[in-house]
Amino acid sequence: MSPSTCFDPADLIIPIFDAHAKTRELTVQFHPGQVRMLEYLVDCRRFPFHQVADVVRCCVCLGIEALLSPYPSPFALIEARMNILNDGECAASGNTLIPGV
Repeated sequence: MSPSTCFDPADLIIPIFDAHAKTRELTVQFHPGQVRMLEYLVDCRRFPFHQVADVVRCCVCLGIEALLSPYPSPFALIEARMNILNDGECAASGNTLIPGV
């Protein structure tokens, strides 16, 4: 039987513990625009995330996969950085890049 190619939102939830019930804590400083985007991804209810930590674990997983791919897209990184920088400017003016916020 071949693996399913259908998107399952539950696949976005990355377990906090490994197979030996171990976990590690990591403290990281974030740009305010990144925090707003993380909070939006929890609040929009489009994804199965219940807290920001769920989003961070998913983003780390996807980001590592993208960075280890044979040909990471330089355009994706540039676009991601511009979104964060533009969000900071928009927040300062009272606007936001996040739809509906």
